[in-house]
Amino acid sequence: GEQSLQTAINGVSAPEALLYPVALQGPRAAAPFGLGLGAAKLAAIALAAGAGCPGGVIFPLFFAAGALAHGAIAAVHLPAATVALLMAAVQASVTRTPLSTALMLAFSGNLGATLTPLCAVSAYSAVATARALALPTLLCYPS
Repeated sequence: GEQSLQTAINGVSAPEALLYPVALQGPRAAAPFGLGLGAAKLAAIALAAGAGCPGGVIFPLFFAAGALAHGAIAAVHLPAATVALLMAAVQASVTRTPLSTALMLAFSGNLGATLTPLCAVSAYSAVATARALALPTLLCYPS
């Protein structure tokens, strides 16, 4: 959750690790578990969306992406800045909001202020790529 996101953004654990030092694991402890959990969450989201269950998909996608990022950073050992830029690109391509994505990253951690220009480039290029590759959506939204 929050600790994984904070660790992915700037490599520093969230303060809750001081409160629960025994129960929490380090960011590199469970790559297979993070990747498996992220894949299971994506499968559940796809099943629910395909079945026409009510509700949005944006926040469930964030939680699935967080689990996948936790597993990927442990498996591949990516730098924190790369992970933050990839997270921004994925969020911007799904929500089609590159400017707000760049600003959210700018205010979310230690690396945010220095990464804002790169994040904006990453987010805008992800949105342009998503628009170029756009297919009709499976999700039907009432108008």
